Formats: sequence, C-alpha cells, structure tokens
Amino acid sequence: MQNFILGIGNLLKGDDGVGVHAALALKKAVSPVDAVVQDIGMSVLDALPAITHAERLIILDAVQTGGQPGTVHWLNLDRNRPMPGLDSVHGAGICQLLASSERRPLDVSVFGIEPLRNEWSMELSPPVAAALPVLINAVKKEVCLYQCAA
Repeated sequence: MQNFILGIGNLLKGDDGVGVHAALALKKAVSPVDAVVQDIGMSVLDALPAITHAERLIILDAVQTGGQPGTVHWLNLDRNRPMPGLDSVHGAGICQLLASSERRPLDVSVFGIEPLRNEWSMELSPPVAAALPVLINAVKKEVCLYQCAA
C-alpha cells in the first residue's frame, strides 16, 4: 500500500507554510518505501498525477479551527462529509484536488497545526514551531502503523 504525503502551504506567509516545513522534514525522516513525500506549496493540482496511485493520502497543512495556536489536528476525511477545519484557501484546493482525481485514495487524512499568524515571514511562530516535531512524529507513527497493518 502506497502512502503519499503532501505538504501544502506558502513558505512566505509564516505559519501558513507549516505543511511544507513538515514535508521537508519528513523527506529526511521517512523511507521512500514507506511513503512518497512531496512538498507542493500552493500548487495543489500539481499533485494530481501522484495521488491517483496512492492508497493513502496524508495532507500536511495549517488547519484553522479557532483553537489554541500550536494545537496539532488530525482529520480523517470521509468522501461523503464536508471537511471540518479546512476553511482556508487550501481546504478548497484539497476538495478540488480530490474531486479532480481519476481515483481517490482509499484513506485521506489531514495532519495540521493551528496557526497563530499568517503574515509575510519565512519563520513559523513560536507555538507552531514548537508543535512541528509533534506533528512530524504523529505522521511517522501513522505511516508505520498503516504499513504494519497492511
């Protein structure tokens, strides 16, 4: 079963780039046998060819729910329900990506961090930067659990 990890965000907009930061870290930490990791920034539709072959899609992004900045979120996306917490431009991009796919992955999850700020900066805010290792470890654990169960 192929895991495809997709990092989304704008590295120039502070916490909005957390998905790309996470993908770059996971590229170094996850074996290519366990998962394909791609950081696509804001070009969500560029991932379309790759996700059609994935059994499992893990999306990394900033997730706004109105919660405490730095909170790590995990959302399992059901094809028959709206996507809670994805009220950003990326959420619309994810919906478009999945709707455009020839074959949707069997399992789609979003791992994200509640952002503090979305302003011109290449730096993550302190609470988001502190939560990044927690997010990375959660994704690594999830990939391992999924691979072991297959």
